Amino acid sequence: MAGENNSYAIECNKWSIYWGSFLVKKKKVKSLKHENNVLIPFSAFFPLSLVNEVYEIDDTIQGLQQRLRDAEDVLQALLHTKANLEHELAVKANSLFIDQEKCMGMRKTFPNTLRLVGYT
Repeated sequence: MAGENNSYAIECNKWSIYWGSFLVKKKKVKSLKHENNVLIPFSAFFPLSLVNEVYEIDDTIQGLQQRLRDAEDVLQALLHTKANLEHELAVKANSLFIDQEKCMGMRKTFPNTLRLVGYT
């Protein structure tokens, strides 16, 4: 279940990054238009608040990308731990099978502790 939550979080981060970069591109295109629908060249002066907002959005996208990388790293670590635990569980199940099927018959022929101590 934790793996599903991490996969969901990773997908949400990917979509956030995609839409964030889309919005930055959309804002840049909108900023090229003047109020009279006359295109302003790239070299023209943009309002400082708009430039700061673009930098802030870019920083947010970079933060989301970092969170995405971190979430993917955590997911990989969880998958590795899950594989190790499944392997250990298989080994223990095999050990129990060997103990019950192969050794139990031989063990039943030996006297138990109470008989060895002399209580019965």
